[in-house]
Amino acid sequence: MQSKNLIYKNGHFYEANSNNRIGIRENAKVCIVALESDFIEALPAGKKKQKIKSAKELEAEIKLDKKITSFHKVFDKGTVLFFSIKRELGDKKVNHEFEVELLEDLYFFYKDSWKKPEERLYDCTCVVRRNISNTLEFFEEVYAKSLNELHKATFVHYFGNAGNPACNAIDRFYEKAGKEDLNLSRYRKVIL
Repeated sequence: MQSKNLIYKNGHFYEANSNNRIGIRENAKVCIVALESDFIEALPAGKKKQKIKSAKELEAEIKLDKKITSFHKVFDKGTVLFFSIKRELGDKKVNHEFEVELLEDLYFFYKDSWKKPEERLYDCTCVVRRNISNTLEFFEEVYAKSLNELHKATFVHYFGNAGNPACNAIDRFYEKAGKEDLNLSRYRKVIL
């Protein structure tokens, strides 16, 4: 056992004497001694505090944007989607599969000013509800204002900076567990 004087700052631990950042090995068991007031409830993963728009509010918002030349709804609020994050743990490949609930309707939209004549996903508040592959020892819901942001927030929350958290939600999110070929690209329209 070893004792260190640490300061917790910006989500990291620093040695008090040297101001050097220190990491803690995964699954390490530690004992932290601090004032009772230093222990606080953890914030929800991702961005939970967002106003969730009703179907009418969201459609009105899209219609108000004069730059949007076409749009169509793909899924209603409450629809469940899935995505996975593949990781290597030594010689073992692990597929972490997650269940997502849409907290708002999901739309594709298009603006004439874009160089590529393809629709994009409109922001849609959503939450990761479960790790359906049961590959994480500790799970908590992750919130975001879009599917792309949800993937990134989930990746960073569970895997830190060990890899690239970016994705294209159109290719990454799918309708049935384990069926990555049923991704959202099937609903994207090419504008001619």
